[in-house]
Amino acid sequence: MSVLFSWLGVQDVKAYRNKDPMGGPVSSMIERGNFTHAIIISNWKDRAGVKNTDTSKEALPTEKECKDTVDWLQARSKIKIGYVISDLNDPTNLESVYLESIGAIKDFVSSEDELDISFNLSSGTWAMAVVWAIISKTQYKGNCLSSSHEKGPIKNIIPFDMSADLISEIVKPRNPGLDSVIIEDNEFYQRATFKGAAMLRIHEEAELAGDHSYPVFIVGDIGTEKSVIAKLIHEKSYAKGGKFVRVFCGSSTDLENMLFGSKETDTLNGKTEDKFTSSFFEKAQGGTIYLEDVDTLNNVAQSLLLENIEKSESISGFKKYNFNKSSEENSFPRIVVSSKIDLLEAVREKKFSEQLFYKLSAVTIKIPNLSERESDVLSIANSMLDTINIMRGSDIENLTKRFSPSAENFINNHQWRGNLLELEATLKRAALSTRRETITEEDMFRSTITLPQKSQNIDEILNQPLGDELELKDIMTKVAKHYLIRAREQSGGNASIAYKLLGLPNYQTFKNWYNKYVEKEGR
Repeated sequence: MSVLFSWLGVQDVKAYRNKDPMGGPVSSMIERGNFTHAIIISNWKDRAGVKNTDTSKEALPTEKECKDTVDWLQARSKIKIGYVISDLNDPTNLESVYLESIGAIKDFVSSEDELDISFNLSSGTWAMAVVWAIISKTQYKGNCLSSSHEKGPIKNIIPFDMSADLISEIVKPRNPGLDSVIIEDNEFYQRATFKGAAMLRIHEEAELAGDHSYPVFIVGDIGTEKSVIAKLIHEKSYAKGGKFVRVFCGSSTDLENMLFGSKETDTLNGKTEDKFTSSFFEKAQGGTIYLEDVDTLNNVAQSLLLENIEKSESISGFKKYNFNKSSEENSFPRIVVSSKIDLLEAVREKKFSEQLFYKLSAVTIKIPNLSERESDVLSIANSMLDTINIMRGSDIENLTKRFSPSAENFINNHQWRGNLLELEATLKRAALSTRRETITEEDMFRSTITLPQKSQNIDEILNQPLGDELELKDIMTKVAKHYLIRAREQSGGNASIAYKLLGLPNYQTFKNWYNKYVEKEGR
């Protein structure tokens, strides 16, 4: 089934007035196109109490003329034509046009399968054409057509693709029925609602990981909520009824015994008896064991982990392997691991088992940095501030701290290279360093930490040889960055003082420069 969707334009009504089947885009496409159905949408409405008595060919279409135009098209065509009367008031409002357009499509295709869809770009306003193009690249893949008197319908190639990140959530939700995610009771925030595409994707991937028993490898920089996602996978999996055991792999030199247990032989009264020590894997049986910083495991621990993963994946051992006992009373724990370094690079450097890497990385979840989740940063910050307000208790003023609009803008625009750890530390300093109820932009700026920069000889900057390799812009950036950081450190993070140290006109100029040369260029 091939269906054409089109708005009804002025030229289409003029074609009816002139009885010219090739005079309007819609009539031309229906006459010369290969469609089985056409859905025509009209937004032309008579104003209440005002009757259009102008019958000239140039008069704006009336409601009756629009209906007569569709009837005329139907009488001339063998295809089935549907007519939709829209309540659209502003034909140039993209949101309103989208809602009306997508509504007409859903009403038609809800019960139809395997449709070949086309959209007429030649009829209606510019906004209607834009919306058809967006829809054709997102929810309803289809052809975008324009009308030609000589050739009839012409297919237009839209020379780009659109991801959900570039389109309003109204156009294409990441997951039907899922437009937000709530994560609560974790180490960083009590409760936060996430609507950004990145967290919706992570939530989807965690749910998918919960459907199977294979190991999951979580990748993310320091300060990303890798442990939170590990716990989420546990709660979505068959192992949710068991314990969630979190193990910091870099915390012990005897980790292989702590992970897998050890066997000791005691001789008492002439009798030899094997004794097994308890292990993290034993504690996690029937649940999930989360190995944080798995890259720090020594060679012995890596070998044991690989061996036991292979046993767990065997038919006889699947979910039923017990490390220290021959019985199969307890289920094998679900394995989730994480690393804050590039594990593949560790493999290349022979610091990590290649075989183990492939066993662990078959299912990988990449946690984005906070800078990649702009739509969720403020939600997280507000949740953190709620926790800080609770932990402050009843101070002298008993004030509930809140962000000013300028502070919220700072939070949204700051790079947060330390991710959630840096955000949390900054909010604590900002909330606890003032008796005011409102946390200002200045409070936030003063509370951020500037990591010490690597000293660089002045000759390395100012006395470089001239030639092809010289990048003046790069040198200027380094000089600006150097003095901006120095002024920040000397002023104690007070921009009102820092700008004077640099001879800048005002404190806002200092912050703009700092954002440009330090934040965006990298520290």
